[in-house]
Amino acid sequence: MIIIITGSKGDGKTLLGTYLTHILHDKGLKVLSNYKFNKISYTKATIERLFMHILKDKKILNTVVILDEIQTLVDSRRFSSDINLLISYFALQTRKTNVYLIGTTQHFDMIEKRMRDNCDIMIECESFEIVNGKWIKLIEGQAKNQDNVIIRGTIYKKFNKVFSKVNTINIKAKYVYDLYDTTQVIKMDPMKIKSIMKKIKNEDLT
Repeated sequence: MIIIITGSKGDGKTLLGTYLTHILHDKGLKVLSNYKFNKISYTKATIERLFMHILKDKKILNTVVILDEIQTLVDSRRFSSDINLLISYFALQTRKTNVYLIGTTQHFDMIEKRMRDNCDIMIECESFEIVNGKWIKLIEGQAKNQDNVIIRGTIYKKFNKVFSKVNTINIKAKYVYDLYDTTQVIKMDPMKIKSIMKKIKNEDLT
């Protein structure tokens, strides 16, 4: 299953992805992540590891693969078609191997078309602060009191190639903050990816 979480900066995309990952981990799935988790065991989702599984046909089974800022891997504009095709192929295999691929991005159209076409669930995030009983929409997550922040996820499921709203969830952010590294910044250099791919194809990884 492919789940893409969208939202503006500070709207709780990573927080919601972390929340969902913990739920699936509690159900017995392993976790592969490109950012640091606290309180659960996980394996770092390095580019080498993902591409090795794709190119060498080594399956990732019964796992949550959580990729924060997924567009750094499957950018719809910048990266080569070979790289996008590889990641998209991996995403398609999730249906056969009990893998949940969760990705966060600010805009759905930032990720490669194959990934968008095969996305099962899209969740749009918004962040609010409850002040005197009123829900105040936050800009870039800036709240006066972080204990009062609520992350709202509007869930859309794809039916006949069209996303339809099916549910809404509200999460108290203060219960999730300590489950992951909230300061980590995800970046990826396209040239590094190409270099790694070359090494993998030459079977030169250590």
